[in-house]
Amino acid sequence: TQEIWFRQHESPTLSSRAATYTNINIMRGTMIVNYDAETILNGANYIMIKNKNKWYYCFLTGAVQNSVNSSTVSFEVDALQTYLFDYGIVQAYIEREHVTNDTVQNIYTGKSALKDQLECGDYIIDERKTNSLGGYSVIVWSAQNASGSQTSSTHYGLYNGVDGHRINRSSYGNDNDFANAINDYINDLTEAGAGDSIVGICQVPNTFYGNNPYTLTINTPDAVDNYTPRNKILLSYPYTFCVAGSNTGPSSELMFELADTYKVSCLCYYMLSPSPQSIMFPQNYRNITNDVDDAIKIDAYPQCAYAIDSYKAWLALNSNQVSAQYANNLTNYNTAMEIAGNNRALADQNMLLNSIGSLGGVVSGLATGNIMGAVGSGISGITGAIGSQISANNSYTNTKIQASASSAMAVRSLNAKMNDAEKMPMTPRGGSGGNAPFQYMFFAGSGAANAGMGDFFLERRSIKYEQAVRLDNYYDMYGYKVDRLGIPNEDHRVNYWYTKTASIMLSGAIPYQYMSQIEARYNSGLRWWRSEALFGNFSIDNRTLLEAEPMRLYEPVHFDPQGVKNHGK
Repeated sequence: TQEIWFRQHESPTLSSRAATYTNINIMRGTMIVNYDAETILNGANYIMIKNKNKWYYCFLTGAVQNSVNSSTVSFEVDALQTYLFDYGIVQAYIEREHVTNDTVQNIYTGKSALKDQLECGDYIIDERKTNSLGGYSVIVWSAQNASGSQTSSTHYGLYNGVDGHRINRSSYGNDNDFANAINDYINDLTEAGAGDSIVGICQVPNTFYGNNPYTLTINTPDAVDNYTPRNKILLSYPYTFCVAGSNTGPSSELMFELADTYKVSCLCYYMLSPSPQSIMFPQNYRNITNDVDDAIKIDAYPQCAYAIDSYKAWLALNSNQVSAQYANNLTNYNTAMEIAGNNRALADQNMLLNSIGSLGGVVSGLATGNIMGAVGSGISGITGAIGSQISANNSYTNTKIQASASSAMAVRSLNAKMNDAEKMPMTPRGGSGGNAPFQYMFFAGSGAANAGMGDFFLERRSIKYEQAVRLDNYYDMYGYKVDRLGIPNEDHRVNYWYTKTASIMLSGAIPYQYMSQIEARYNSGLRWWRSEALFGNFSIDNRTLLEAEPMRLYEPVHFDPQGVKNHGK
């Protein structure tokens, strides 16, 4: 009991000189004793006074020397100790206390504590998750393929009149071979006359071709910066939480306490198109299966600039016309020469016929005796036939010369046109937008050292070890903020417990003056200790003795006009 404890702790210099006094005014707080003031002040700081079978426990506040062996002592009644078993708690609005069941689940559900506005300091990253599929690909989007056929595609419900040809960096030994493969495909399209059908070229991580969608998950934490706290509230926001982001834009803070199973899980979708996009959002969070309100998007994937070989593109689009012009030129030459040959052959036939006719005239003239006339007529006919033949041969030769010249000029004009086309500069196309976080991941060669840059990540952040220790000590001393209406928890911790109320209603046969003092003590904050030997030692084990007891944070309001007595105090 109180009396036994205080008697065991009597002052060694004053205990043998206990006496009965009649000149005591307890309410006023003065008494005259047979001691000198120095002995009193150096020997004690507390007084037990028994008056009419009632022990009063008082703080010794001063002593004034009256004479050699007489002093006036001033004291103040310790209302809490004096009336410890005489009052009951009717109702209280409790601001802080040590809770009865400090578990992560009760913290997350808000059953045992509310958030404090305490300084958290800097945050560190305790854990980080990214999609494991590494590498990247270049996608060439075109409305025709290398054979010239029309293409189309549908990705995640979005129709495109184009299709993407993937060139995977992982399939090539070095960057030069990879770049050459891209150029080769662009040249194939160009030579097929499909260079202008290229809509664009983009660069995306290989997660676009993996097991879409991906899942990133971080489990319920059990430490902060490798420090295991005694007070489980340090395993909740704002002391530890998740951040979903992409290094390319906004991020989103996610609380373990808002996740359905107290672990944060996000889905990542990668949607391929000429302007690729990806999205990540929490799953089973805030009582929503897919919480798209907290979604993070990436739509700034690099757009690649490229160049079309203008000559190849011109030649691919005009190759039939060029071939036709060459063929037409040859046909014109052959036709002219064939006509000239026919004319010459006709002249040969006419010469033969004229010669035969002339010979017939000679024979007829000789038969009639007109020898001179017959010979002259024959010579004249044969001469005319030979002249016609010479004229036909000359016409053939002139036609051949003219046809050869016309053909040569046509070929030279066509060759000059092709030479001019071959000298046309490369035609630049596409965009030139970059993405520094995405590109940075390849600065280290394979990019393994910078994995996660330019892609989604989910990480757990927490306060630093040193700050966690400070806050853990604070909660050891002052418990949690609860802001509840009810009866304070008492006698529920191994070594001590703390209670602070904003308002408290007490009952009991206690003078109003002392009742007000007790209420003021509760409103200022009270800490109860089980053992004098452990007093002030906040590093000792102080776990709850009532782990199975339900939480009282939202219990039905209790009201008992007689008050709740707690004799375990």
